[in-house]
Amino acid sequence: MADGGTVSLDWYPSKEPREGEERLPIIFLIVGVGSSSQEYSMRALAKSLALSPQRFRVAVFNHRGTARMPVTSPRPYDAGFTSDFREAVNHVRSKSHPLARMMAVGFSYVGEEGEQCLLSAAVAVLGEAVNADSFLNNKIFLPQVIRSMKHSLKHAKTVKPHPEWINEIDNIITASRPRQIEEQVIAKINGCNSLEEYYAMASSSSYVDNIRIPYLAINSLDDPVTPPAGIPVQKFKQNPHLSLALVRHGGHLAFLTGTLSPRVWLIKPIEEFTSAIAKL
Repeated sequence: MADGGTVSLDWYPSKEPREGEERLPIIFLIVGVGSSSQEYSMRALAKSLALSPQRFRVAVFNHRGTARMPVTSPRPYDAGFTSDFREAVNHVRSKSHPLARMMAVGFSYVGEEGEQCLLSAAVAVLGEAVNADSFLNNKIFLPQVIRSMKHSLKHAKTVKPHPEWINEIDNIITASRPRQIEEQVIAKINGCNSLEEYYAMASSSSYVDNIRIPYLAINSLDDPVTPPAGIPVQKFKQNPHLSLALVRHGGHLAFLTGTLSPRVWLIKPIEEFTSAIAKL
Protein backbone atom coordinates (compact mmCIF):
# COMPACT_ATOMS: atom_id res chain seq x y z
CA MET A 1 0.00 0.00 0.00
CA ALA A 2 1.05 3.63 -0.42
CA ASP A 3 1.78 4.01 3.30
CA GLY A 4 3.75 0.77 3.51
CA GLY A 5 0.81 -1.28 4.78
CA THR A 6 0.26 -4.88 3.71
CA VAL A 7 -2.95 -6.48 2.43
CA SER A 8 -3.44 -9.61 0.38
CA LEU A 9 -5.61 -11.15 -2.32
CA ASP A 10 -6.28 -14.89 -2.16
CA TRP A 11 -7.33 -16.14 -5.59
CA TYR A 12 -9.61 -19.02 -6.55
CA PRO A 13 -9.03 -21.14 -8.51
CA SER A 14 -5.71 -19.40 -9.32
CA LYS A 15 -4.26 -15.93 -9.78
CA GLU A 16 -3.15 -16.37 -13.38
CA PRO A 17 -5.89 -17.14 -15.91
CA ARG A 18 -5.51 -20.10 -18.19
CA GLU A 19 -5.25 -19.54 -21.93
CA GLY A 20 -8.56 -18.24 -23.24
CA GLU A 21 -9.79 -17.14 -19.79
CA GLU A 22 -8.29 -13.65 -19.77
CA ARG A 23 -11.76 -12.11 -20.03
CA LEU A 24 -13.44 -14.17 -17.33
CA PRO A 25 -15.03 -11.70 -14.90
CA ILE A 26 -13.36 -11.22 -11.52
CA ILE A 27 -15.26 -10.93 -8.25
CA PHE A 28 -13.61 -9.45 -5.16
CA LEU A 29 -14.90 -10.77 -1.85
CA ILE A 30 -14.22 -8.41 1.07
CA VAL A 31 -14.15 -10.13 4.45
CA GLY A 32 -15.68 -8.66 7.59
CA VAL A 33 -14.06 -7.59 10.85
CA GLY A 34 -12.00 -10.38 12.39
CA SER A 35 -12.41 -12.64 9.36
CA SER A 36 -10.18 -13.83 6.53
CA SER A 37 -10.27 -15.84 3.33
CA GLN A 38 -10.21 -19.01 5.44
CA GLU A 39 -13.75 -18.46 6.74
CA TYR A 40 -16.28 -21.06 5.61
CA SER A 41 -18.59 -18.43 4.11
CA MET A 42 -15.78 -17.00 1.99
CA ARG A 43 -14.59 -20.39 0.76
CA ALA A 44 -18.12 -21.59 0.00
CA LEU A 45 -19.00 -18.42 -1.91
CA ALA A 46 -15.71 -18.41 -3.84
CA LYS A 47 -16.16 -22.03 -4.91
CA SER A 48 -19.78 -21.50 -5.90
CA LEU A 49 -18.97 -18.47 -8.05
CA ALA A 50 -15.97 -20.14 -9.70
CA LEU A 51 -17.97 -23.27 -10.58
CA SER A 52 -21.18 -21.49 -11.59
CA PRO A 53 -22.42 -21.73 -15.21
CA GLN A 54 -21.20 -18.17 -15.75
CA ARG A 55 -17.78 -18.92 -14.20
CA PHE A 56 -15.87 -16.28 -12.30
CA ARG A 57 -12.37 -15.85 -10.99
CA VAL A 58 -12.52 -14.89 -7.32
CA ALA A 59 -10.11 -12.77 -5.28
CA VAL A 60 -10.71 -12.55 -1.52
CA PHE A 61 -9.44 -9.25 -0.11
CA ASN A 62 -7.79 -9.62 3.31
CA HIS A 63 -7.47 -6.43 5.33
CA ARG A 64 -4.19 -5.36 6.94
CA GLY A 65 -3.54 -7.21 10.16
CA THR A 66 -5.65 -10.25 9.19
CA ALA A 67 -4.94 -13.66 7.63
CA ARG A 68 -1.65 -13.89 9.57
CA MET A 69 -0.17 -10.99 7.63
CA PRO A 70 2.49 -8.82 9.26
CA VAL A 71 1.47 -5.29 10.20
CA THR A 72 3.95 -3.13 8.28
CA SER A 73 2.62 0.40 8.77
CA PRO A 74 1.42 2.57 11.68
CA ARG A 75 -2.19 2.45 10.41
CA PRO A 76 -4.16 -0.51 11.81
CA TYR A 77 -7.27 -2.10 10.35
CA ASP A 78 -10.10 0.39 9.93
CA ALA A 79 -13.50 -0.66 8.54
CA GLY A 80 -14.12 2.84 7.18
CA PHE A 81 -10.78 3.10 5.35
CA THR A 82 -11.40 2.13 1.71
CA SER A 83 -8.10 3.27 0.20
CA ASP A 84 -6.53 -0.18 0.58
CA PHE A 85 -9.24 -1.82 -1.49
CA ARG A 86 -9.10 0.99 -4.04
CA GLU A 87 -5.37 0.41 -4.50
CA ALA A 88 -5.93 -3.33 -4.88
CA VAL A 89 -8.60 -2.83 -7.55
CA ASN A 90 -6.43 -0.36 -9.45
CA HIS A 91 -3.48 -2.76 -9.30
CA VAL A 92 -5.49 -5.70 -10.64
CA ARG A 93 -6.90 -3.58 -13.46
CA SER A 94 -3.65 -1.93 -14.56
CA LYS A 95 -1.01 -4.55 -13.77
CA SER A 96 -2.43 -8.04 -14.11
CA HIS A 97 -5.96 -8.32 -15.52
CA PRO A 98 -6.70 -5.41 -17.87
CA LEU A 99 -9.29 -7.31 -19.95
CA ALA A 100 -11.56 -8.73 -17.24
CA ARG A 101 -14.69 -7.09 -15.90
CA MET A 102 -14.64 -6.70 -12.12
CA MET A 103 -17.32 -6.85 -9.43
CA ALA A 104 -17.27 -6.94 -5.63
CA VAL A 105 -19.17 -8.30 -2.66
CA GLY A 106 -19.07 -5.85 0.23
CA PHE A 107 -17.88 -2.27 0.94
CA SER A 108 -19.00 1.36 0.47
CA TYR A 109 -16.11 1.97 -1.94
CA VAL A 110 -18.40 2.08 -4.99
CA GLY A 111 -20.25 5.12 -3.64
CA GLU A 112 -17.03 7.00 -3.11
CA GLU A 113 -15.94 6.36 -6.70
CA GLY A 114 -19.13 7.48 -8.44
CA GLU A 115 -18.78 7.55 -12.23
CA GLN A 116 -15.08 6.59 -12.01
CA CYS A 117 -15.74 3.22 -10.36
CA LEU A 118 -13.77 0.43 -12.06
CA LEU A 119 -16.28 -2.20 -10.95
CA SER A 120 -19.20 -3.28 -13.12
CA ALA A 121 -21.44 -4.15 -10.14
CA ALA A 122 -21.36 -4.75 -6.40
CA VAL A 123 -23.23 -6.61 -3.67
CA ALA A 124 -23.30 -5.42 -0.06
CA VAL A 125 -24.23 -7.84 2.69
CA LEU A 126 -25.42 -6.19 5.94
CA GLY A 127 -26.46 -2.62 6.62
CA GLU A 128 -25.06 0.04 8.89
CA ALA A 129 -23.28 -1.24 11.99
CA VAL A 130 -24.86 0.05 15.17
CA ASN A 131 -24.25 -0.73 18.82
CA ALA A 132 -27.19 -3.09 19.22
CA ASP A 133 -27.48 -4.17 22.84
CA SER A 134 -28.27 -7.89 22.80
CA PHE A 135 -26.98 -11.10 24.35
CA LEU A 136 -25.61 -12.39 21.02
CA ASN A 137 -23.94 -9.08 20.26
CA ASN A 138 -22.40 -8.62 23.71
CA LYS A 139 -21.33 -12.22 24.35
CA ILE A 140 -20.49 -13.62 20.91
CA PHE A 141 -19.96 -11.09 18.12
CA LEU A 142 -18.43 -8.08 19.88
CA PRO A 143 -15.71 -10.09 21.69
CA GLN A 144 -14.54 -11.39 18.32
CA VAL A 145 -14.44 -7.87 16.89
CA ILE A 146 -12.54 -6.62 19.95
CA ARG A 147 -9.93 -9.40 19.67
CA SER A 148 -9.33 -8.61 16.00
CA MET A 149 -8.98 -4.87 16.56
CA LYS A 150 -6.63 -5.32 19.52
CA HIS A 151 -4.49 -7.78 17.56
CA SER A 152 -4.05 -5.31 14.70
CA LEU A 153 -3.31 -2.38 17.01
CA LYS A 154 -0.80 -4.26 19.14
CA HIS A 155 1.15 -5.27 16.05
CA ALA A 156 0.96 -1.76 14.60
CA LYS A 157 2.51 -0.50 17.85
CA THR A 158 5.80 -2.14 16.84
CA VAL A 159 5.99 -0.13 13.58
CA LYS A 160 6.47 3.48 14.70
CA PRO A 161 2.88 3.96 15.92
CA HIS A 162 0.71 6.88 14.93
CA PRO A 163 1.34 9.71 17.45
CA GLU A 164 -2.39 10.21 17.96
CA TRP A 165 -2.90 6.82 19.60
CA ILE A 166 0.40 5.62 21.05
CA ASN A 167 -0.50 7.07 24.47
CA GLU A 168 -3.82 5.21 24.42
CA ILE A 169 -2.38 1.70 24.21
CA ASP A 170 -3.26 0.85 27.84
CA ASN A 171 -6.87 1.88 27.26
CA ILE A 172 -6.94 -0.19 24.09
CA ILE A 173 -5.83 -3.31 25.91
CA THR A 174 -8.60 -2.93 28.49
CA ALA A 175 -11.33 -1.86 26.03
CA SER A 176 -14.51 -3.93 26.17
CA ARG A 177 -16.37 -2.50 23.16
CA PRO A 178 -15.30 -1.54 19.61
CA ARG A 179 -16.67 1.95 20.23
CA GLN A 180 -13.92 2.61 22.78
CA ILE A 181 -11.16 1.67 20.34
CA GLU A 182 -12.78 3.64 17.54
CA GLU A 183 -12.99 6.72 19.74
CA GLN A 184 -9.47 6.46 21.19
CA VAL A 185 -7.66 5.39 18.02
CA ILE A 186 -9.49 5.09 14.71
CA ALA A 187 -11.28 8.45 14.81
CA LYS A 188 -8.03 10.27 15.63
CA ILE A 189 -6.07 8.54 12.86
CA ASN A 190 -8.71 9.71 10.37
CA GLY A 191 -8.46 13.31 11.57
CA CYS A 192 -11.91 13.35 13.16
CA ASN A 193 -12.61 15.44 16.25
CA SER A 194 -15.25 13.09 17.61
CA LEU A 195 -16.58 9.57 17.23
CA GLU A 196 -19.78 10.93 15.70
CA GLU A 197 -17.73 12.75 13.04
CA TYR A 198 -15.91 9.50 12.25
CA TYR A 199 -19.15 7.53 11.99
CA ALA A 200 -20.56 10.13 9.60
CA MET A 201 -17.43 9.91 7.46
CA ALA A 202 -17.27 6.10 7.46
CA SER A 203 -20.99 5.44 7.04
CA SER A 204 -21.95 3.91 3.70
CA SER A 205 -25.21 5.90 3.95
CA SER A 206 -23.18 8.99 3.10
CA TYR A 207 -22.17 7.55 -0.26
CA VAL A 208 -25.08 5.51 -1.64
CA ASP A 209 -26.40 8.58 -3.49
CA ASN A 210 -23.25 8.55 -5.62
CA ILE A 211 -23.39 4.89 -6.72
CA ARG A 212 -23.58 4.65 -10.49
CA ILE A 213 -23.29 0.89 -11.05
CA PRO A 214 -25.78 -1.95 -10.36
CA TYR A 215 -25.72 -2.45 -6.58
CA LEU A 216 -27.56 -5.05 -4.51
CA ALA A 217 -27.76 -4.75 -0.71
CA ILE A 218 -28.90 -7.74 1.37
CA ASN A 219 -29.80 -7.53 5.05
CA SER A 220 -31.68 -9.63 7.57
CA LEU A 221 -34.37 -8.03 9.71
CA ASP A 222 -33.25 -10.08 12.71
CA ASP A 223 -29.52 -9.36 12.46
CA PRO A 224 -28.35 -8.66 16.04
CA VAL A 225 -25.15 -6.91 14.95
CA THR A 226 -26.28 -4.69 12.07
CA PRO A 227 -30.06 -4.30 12.40
CA PRO A 228 -31.92 -2.60 9.55
CA ALA A 229 -32.53 0.60 11.52
CA GLY A 230 -29.49 2.19 9.88
CA ILE A 231 -30.41 1.35 6.29
CA PRO A 232 -31.17 4.49 4.22
CA VAL A 233 -34.31 3.04 2.63
CA GLN A 234 -35.37 6.35 1.08
CA LYS A 235 -32.04 6.72 -0.69
CA PHE A 236 -32.47 3.25 -2.18
CA LYS A 237 -35.84 4.31 -3.56
CA GLN A 238 -34.37 7.43 -5.14
CA ASN A 239 -31.34 5.87 -6.85
CA PRO A 240 -32.22 3.64 -9.86
CA HIS A 241 -28.88 1.83 -9.60
CA LEU A 242 -29.72 0.40 -6.18
CA SER A 243 -31.67 -2.69 -5.11
CA LEU A 244 -32.42 -3.58 -1.48
CA ALA A 245 -33.32 -7.10 -0.34
CA LEU A 246 -34.58 -7.45 3.24
CA VAL A 247 -35.32 -10.96 4.52
CA ARG A 248 -37.12 -11.80 7.76
CA HIS A 249 -34.60 -14.31 9.06
CA GLY A 250 -30.88 -14.72 8.57
CA GLY A 251 -29.23 -13.53 11.74
CA HIS A 252 -25.70 -12.26 11.27
CA LEU A 253 -24.40 -13.67 7.98
CA ALA A 254 -26.19 -17.01 8.46
CA PHE A 255 -28.95 -16.91 5.82
CA LEU A 256 -29.46 -20.67 6.05
CA THR A 257 -32.16 -22.56 4.16
CA GLY A 258 -33.28 -26.18 4.31
CA THR A 259 -34.12 -28.37 7.31
CA LEU A 260 -32.38 -31.73 7.08
CA SER A 261 -29.45 -30.43 5.06
CA PRO A 262 -29.17 -26.66 5.63
CA ARG A 263 -27.13 -24.59 3.20
CA VAL A 264 -26.14 -20.94 2.92
CA TRP A 265 -28.99 -19.28 1.03
CA LEU A 266 -27.02 -16.05 0.62
CA ILE A 267 -24.82 -17.59 -2.05
CA LYS A 268 -27.69 -18.00 -4.50
CA PRO A 269 -28.78 -14.34 -4.89
CA ILE A 270 -25.14 -13.21 -5.10
CA GLU A 271 -24.46 -15.73 -7.86
CA GLU A 272 -27.67 -14.85 -9.73
CA PHE A 273 -27.06 -11.10 -9.53
CA THR A 274 -23.42 -11.17 -10.60
CA SER A 275 -24.11 -13.71 -13.36
CA ALA A 276 -26.86 -11.49 -14.77
CA ILE A 277 -24.51 -8.50 -14.81
CA ALA A 278 -21.75 -10.54 -16.47
CA LYS A 279 -24.09 -11.34 -19.37
CA LEU A 280 -24.86 -7.69 -20.14
